[in-house]
Amino acid sequence: MNSGFDNNDALKMLNVSDNLALKTDGKLLGIERRHTIDKEDTLHLNISAMRIMKYRFVINASDLDVPGRKAFITDKYTGTQTELDLTGNNVFDFSIEDNRVSAAEDRFSIVFKQAAPVLPLEFSSITAERNTDKTVSISWYTANEKNVQDYTIEQSNDGTTFHAIGTQIPGASPT
Repeated sequence: MNSGFDNNDALKMLNVSDNLALKTDGKLLGIERRHTIDKEDTLHLNISAMRIMKYRFVINASDLDVPGRKAFITDKYTGTQTELDLTGNNVFDFSIEDNRVSAAEDRFSIVFKQAAPVLPLEFSSITAERNTDKTVSISWYTANEKNVQDYTIEQSNDGTTFHAIGTQIPGASPT
């Protein structure tokens, strides 16, 4: 299996109007079998024979959610990039207007970005103390702190649902 055109892919049969396909290796595909997305990647959408009207893409991205992965639908005509929810359906509305640029075949693409993996961080100690004013002071020390932008401090009332209550930059005195 590869990410280029091969016998596992199906060519797109074009309609008289309103065509949507994936474009790979210069071929228009109705079905494309690809490697698992594990790095930055782009799906090139191809539209053709579109009418002047409003359209809607419904993109099911379920089961694509991986730590550090983000995906965006890019619209060259409007110059926008909209983040996709990688756990379910996404609705993306657009219009074809009375000009060639809004109906450009390469107007849309879906771009996947993968953040660098987070390296394990080893905490050598962590303490929390209740203050007399009912606040809590937190102190921690790490053995291998490298390339850490910041720490997010979270709170939970039930041990399941957490929400951020502050951030701390590395090397500063945590509180």
